[in-house]
Amino acid sequence: MSFSTEWEDIYQSGAHESIWPWSDVVSLTHRYLRKKEGKKVLELGCGAGANIPFYQSIGVRYYGIEGSVYQADLLKNRFQDENVTIVSGDFTKEIPFDTDFDLILDRGSLTCNSTDDIKNAIDMIYEKLCGGGVFIGIDWFTDLHDAFQNKPDDTEMIDDRTFIFHSGYFNGLGTMHFFDRSQVEALLLKFEILEFSKKVVTQHIPEKNVWSTWNFVVRKPDRR
Repeated sequence: MSFSTEWEDIYQSGAHESIWPWSDVVSLTHRYLRKKEGKKVLELGCGAGANIPFYQSIGVRYYGIEGSVYQADLLKNRFQDENVTIVSGDFTKEIPFDTDFDLILDRGSLTCNSTDDIKNAIDMIYEKLCGGGVFIGIDWFTDLHDAFQNKPDDTEMIDDRTFIFHSGYFNGLGTMHFFDRSQVEALLLKFEILEFSKKVVTQHIPEKNVWSTWNFVVRKPDRR
């Protein structure tokens, strides 16, 4: 299970057009990326490009991989900047850049994959980071999430943590993975964990549900 083809249809329909940088991306990047000018940043699953203007504003060299060919082409046309490079591809199979990165960002993309594909992507992330480089993961779904705790009867199981929903909030969004703490820590075992937190938001109106995600920042050891 790799890139969910459902997202190609979603982007072509114009149903997912986030244009503002995610606040956690801004705050964690400023906290952990020092001397930003000229640094290299890779975003996995850059989607509608919400974070790109932020990275342009701080003077980094930005690289993005997006699974949707349609959306990647839109971003290439929108961001015609020598310091912005966008490719279409499956980041669970290949990171197709001949360079290492000071920061690799995943905001809610790896959590849309199966266990095996996530493991493979993290192995590649480790290899593509510079020594001392950081990997920021934002909005990985936790096992407290309402969608995991109260799965509809028609939910399709891919593995014990990965599902495809045919009704409810995640209907039509492809593969969704839900992590417990021990799994996240096991996946990040080779890294130094700098920050690790769980966000839990309980909505009461119009209906009660729980939205729960992990955020983390880890560093690749610098063995120079």
